[in-house]
Parts: sequence; C-alpha cells; structure tokens
Amino acid sequence: MSTRHMDLLIKSGLVVTCDGKRKEYRQRNLTVQDGIIREITEREIPDNRRFRRIIDASGKIIIPGLINAHTHSYVNLTRGLIDTIPMEIWMLYITASGRLLEPEENCISALLGIAEMLRSGTATCIDHLAQSYDGLEASNESVRVERNAGGYGLDDKRQALLSYTSHRFQRCSSKNI
Repeated sequence: MSTRHMDLLIKSGLVVTCDGKRKEYRQRNLTVQDGIIREITEREIPDNRRFRRIIDASGKIIIPGLINAHTHSYVNLTRGLIDTIPMEIWMLYITASGRLLEPEENCISALLGIAEMLRSGTATCIDHLAQSYDGLEASNESVRVERNAGGYGLDDKRQALLSYTSHRFQRCSSKNI
C-alpha cells in the first residue's frame, strides 16, 4: 500500500462480499482512498495517522451499499399523516399532496430521504417521481447537493428525464401497449 494519505480505515470488521461465492472475511481492515476500496487485509495497519478517518468495526459487518429500487422522495414530508386508510386511497391523497409542494419543499423532502437512506446503508436509489417537471428539478437539485457532499447522481435533469422516459417506453413496448 502506498504511503499516501488515505481517506478511511475501517478496522477489524467482518467483510461480507456479494460475489458469486459469498465470501466472508473475518477481522479484516478495509482502506478507502478517493472513494475506492484500495485494500482488504487481515494484517494490522501500523500507522493510523495516515488516515483522515478511522472506524472501529469490531463486532460489526461491512457490506456493499444497499439499493432502494423504489422510493418517492416527495412523500417524505407527509409520512405518517394518513396511515389508517387503504393504500389505493392513500396513493390518491399522497400524489395530490405531492403536487402541491413547492420546488424547495420537494428538495427538502428529497434531502430528508437521502439522509435516511445514507444512514441505513443505502448507496443507490430509484426515485419514482409522480410530480411536475419542477418536482424533478427540485429532486435533481437535492441530488446535486448530496453529490457535493460526496455522493453520486445524475447532474443533468434532461438526462434523468430521458432515462425515465426511455425506461417507461421500453416497458410499454414489451407489453404491446
């Protein structure tokens, strides 16, 4: 390993991989530099001063980031308001209330969701926006804010909309609709 300054050392954790063999590595140290895992080793890393941050993962597992394949960022601010009705009716209320949100409120709602997902280990999400183009712009703004804090996402709202539209088109085409 290079003597360059590393960003992160995660010490003494159980590393669970998601490869085809489902390997587990007990009591391993994991080093990260520039957002990339550089080394997984069982040897003790002697010079802890080279790391900007050190996490003791003794008794904990280290897994790849989780994926939330279906979220609606605009509902984060309305969660829990009307939980005692059937889902079909709830969806009508939530979709209508989401359309009333201002772009700044959409952004705040998306940021809340991002914070909750990151806290629980989610590294990737697919946001199913049922809102206006302004809602898409606000959600994209929240992703840009998160990217500036070290996350990743689509910078170009047109690309996000194109990707979404292309996906929907392919889905409908495959069903001969």
